[in-house]
Amino acid sequence: MGVSYSAVAQSDTLFIQNWENGHAIYLLPPGKFQKPPVWTSSDSIYYPPVPSFRKFKFDLKETYIPLTVYKGELLYYDPCDGIFENAWVFNDSAFVHLYYDGPEGMPIAAIEHEDENEIQFRILQFNYEDIEKSLEYYLTVKRVNKERGLLLFIFENPFDSKDTYSFPVVEQRKLHLLPVLVNESKYQKYIEFAFPEEEITPELFK
Repeated sequence: MGVSYSAVAQSDTLFIQNWENGHAIYLLPPGKFQKPPVWTSSDSIYYPPVPSFRKFKFDLKETYIPLTVYKGELLYYDPCDGIFENAWVFNDSAFVHLYYDGPEGMPIAAIEHEDENEIQFRILQFNYEDIEKSLEYYLTVKRVNKERGLLLFIFENPFDSKDTYSFPVVEQRKLHLLPVLVNESKYQKYIEFAFPEEEITPELFK
């Protein structure tokens, strides 16, 4: 998708693509987002069929919203279709993915490490066709900037070093501190913005 700038941009809005067949993409500065997602930390979560779940105590009580890096800045991407909205929460026994089809949990097998800035879980990612082929992942939660509510989630496969993913996230109650890229489409809900790949660096969290 090409990037173009509008000569009629409002003072508080950067147009990346103007209206075309009911479609616009624009950047809102912090504090201007009017439609933040609403997620609830329900315990009525679908779990795969396993015999029991251990319970743990730790201090991660927020709803965590994944962020995107765009032009060297962290922002929230508001997709044109709610099917692409997602968030994460924890309860005392699972790491929970919230998305359009309802919440789904990955049970916590253990807490491997914990201090005031970091906590590492061992979580179970299930193979629904064969439970015995399910994988254990390490999930490290780094509290990078507590004032801004910014964290880094790192997923690592202990058996495959290439299977590692990092996601910057923000506490939902502090989402208003970040700019928001809004993808608004009245008719073509499948059109999403294609982000260029950008490195996640410590400077992003300052």
